[in-house]
Amino acid sequence: MNALAQLNKYCIVSSTRKSTSKIIDMTGQDIEWTGIWKNWTCASINLERAFIHTWPFVRRFGDVEAKYGPAVRITTFHEEEWSIIESRSPDVQVADVLKEFEILTYDELITSSQLVQDKHRP
Repeated sequence: MNALAQLNKYCIVSSTRKSTSKIIDMTGQDIEWTGIWKNWTCASINLERAFIHTWPFVRRFGDVEAKYGPAVRITTFHEEEWSIIESRSPDVQVADVLKEFEILTYDELITSSQLVQDKHRP
């Protein structure tokens, strides 16, 4: 389930009749879980986030942080070379931040790259 969450960039909440269930973040990391000695769990999931490829947008991260400060959090996974831009304020919409700084989501970058490649193929 963790790999599916990461590959598809969505959160997963599992529920089983066994004693193990999970809440998994879009990064594939466990947020909360149950076990033999913990029968239930809950957690908040911030859906005001965007999954992006770090390069080339890392060049704009400093500008985003300078303008928005703690209202926006950027978490970079260095080995994977992807980042999460997350709003931490009800006054800030991630889509607006992405548009303002011309940052594409991961899916938008893949789509635009595919179009450029297709255009230049014989």
